Amino acid sequence: MTERFDALLLLIVGGLVLPTFEEITFRLSLKFKPTYFALTSGAFTYYVLTKAVFKSRLSLIDDTFWSRVIIAIIFGLIVYGVSSGKGIKLIPQRSWQKHFRLIYYLSCISFAWLHIFNFEISPINLLWLPLLTLPQLFSATIAGYTRVAFGFEYPLLVHMSTNILFIGLTFLPIG
Repeated sequence: MTERFDALLLLIVGGLVLPTFEEITFRLSLKFKPTYFALTSGAFTYYVLTKAVFKSRLSLIDDTFWSRVIIAIIFGLIVYGVSSGKGIKLIPQRSWQKHFRLIYYLSCISFAWLHIFNFEISPINLLWLPLLTLPQLFSATIAGYTRVAFGFEYPLLVHMSTNILFIGLTFLPIG
């Protein structure tokens, strides 16, 4: 991203936009509501389409951008329609409560493992996937707990602060 953005835009995209997107994708729906679930589903769809299908970058506005956005929005709307129906609404909510641990840990692992796209995809990197993404697994576990215990805004602010700190460090002169 440092090649595509100037310093201020890099701080905005990397420090505010992407953490918000990742928190919506991986932690917003840890507390079930049809709206949260739809937003998470749409964001996760965008993430998978971008990284795995179109092999692009989340913040890159290329010729596939609008396709990714439209498909994600449509999927989110479908999920909202299904999960907010009168009789159907209680089914996912009960399932969410019943299987919360599984959902929580899958959220943590998927957050960590999707960061493999930060590396060159090679057989050796895939073999080392659990170790390469261990920092993201730790942060996802802590952020998920914080989300459930205290609310969405706290892990979001910590994620933003961490990204802004590390992006800011890249501007320091070396040497």
